[in-house]
Amino acid sequence: MTTASLKFDYPAALKVATSLVYALLLAWLYKNEVAAFWDYQGFRVAETPLALTKISVATILTALMLPNKRDTRTYLLICTNFLFFIPSIVFSFLAGADLRYVVTLAFVIIFSVQISALNFRPILMRPIKIKQFLNFALGLSLVFLILYMVLGGVYRLNFNLSNVYQVRADNLDSVPGFLGYFVSLLSAILLPLAILYSIELRRFGILALALSVQLVFFGLTNFKNILFAPILFISFYAFLRSPSRAGYLSLYFFILPLFAMLNVVLARFILQTDQFLFFVNNFIRRMLFTPPMLDERHVIFFSDNPLYYWSTSRISLGLVESPYDLASPFIIGEEYFGSTTWAANTGLIGSGFSHAGYLGVIIYSILFGLLLAFLNAYGKRIGHALVSALALLSVMNITRSSDFTTVLLTHGLVFLFLFLTFAPRKEDVHSEAKY
Repeated sequence: MTTASLKFDYPAALKVATSLVYALLLAWLYKNEVAAFWDYQGFRVAETPLALTKISVATILTALMLPNKRDTRTYLLICTNFLFFIPSIVFSFLAGADLRYVVTLAFVIIFSVQISALNFRPILMRPIKIKQFLNFALGLSLVFLILYMVLGGVYRLNFNLSNVYQVRADNLDSVPGFLGYFVSLLSAILLPLAILYSIELRRFGILALALSVQLVFFGLTNFKNILFAPILFISFYAFLRSPSRAGYLSLYFFILPLFAMLNVVLARFILQTDQFLFFVNNFIRRMLFTPPMLDERHVIFFSDNPLYYWSTSRISLGLVESPYDLASPFIIGEEYFGSTTWAANTGLIGSGFSHAGYLGVIIYSILFGLLLAFLNAYGKRIGHALVSALALLSVMNITRSSDFTTVLLTHGLVFLFLFLTFAPRKEDVHSEAKY
């Protein structure tokens, strides 16, 4: 093997080691913080024998399955590993999760990793000019921003994170529903495209304007993912742009548990406070451990109750009658949390199982693997760093918080693929940046 090939091989030992340390850090945070303050929500700790050993073995086996290349598939699977696979493994063994849930998690890991290895040729159309696209994306965003304000949203403009839930509920009742769809499309697809391409073209005026529009959209809607998403995909993109850094992507995710541990040490051992911690609550509990907890609830409930078979989805064309008056997230909210307004949104496991049991989870896992394979094909032409960053939010939604069909039709994944068919090659973008 040549020196050059060694240079661009992903360091497998580092990948396994970082995954293991990350899992053990999360296990400590889960047991000492998440379960200690939010056990009433289902974040329990079971006295399972050899729990840490089981977590370690499962984490190592999963890490060994991941690919070792510098491509979109590898980047997005590593992201999925740290933000979904590992937290789910930690929850499974520390909480003594139902065996049926553990089985579905194994299905997702195996099928998504293996299917994503397929090779496809991307569908390509005549490429567009990126500068023209930037003008279109910002112009459309500004139109809907003004429309949202005129139709009532401006009166509840709020940037206080402690008031987001109340403001969000008020806004949803006062603003026409179609605006919510377009805001989701703009904030999840069009604005991220504008932000990343403005960085690539060094159009910093457009970058500032796009970030400002994204911030105002958060103030109007109070969806926290709109506020924090740019931080995630910009830093993800910046990390991947350098081939020398991309091989150490697993280190990128250590900021979450490390910062959380510093937060805990400061609060518990230095300031000696017993209040819950903002960072642990929002990024460790909500972002990492709430999805597997809700996934398990879905698996337990729909193992013993009728399945939806996509009766609430547009893909069923109304041919299947729903066995419930509510969608599955609200059924789980009512069953386990006593509220029909509490939406227990889940991704591959929860939504897949509610539709068709184990078969639904396998179908969604295969579709997720195919999605990664197609994105990888476009990454070879457009640039793996760019495609990975653009698809990051969609991948996180699919695995953690939304039904696959919802992300496809409502959150703009179809539009992302449409753009990728027209996107210019990375060499042409670099040429355009010079003029």
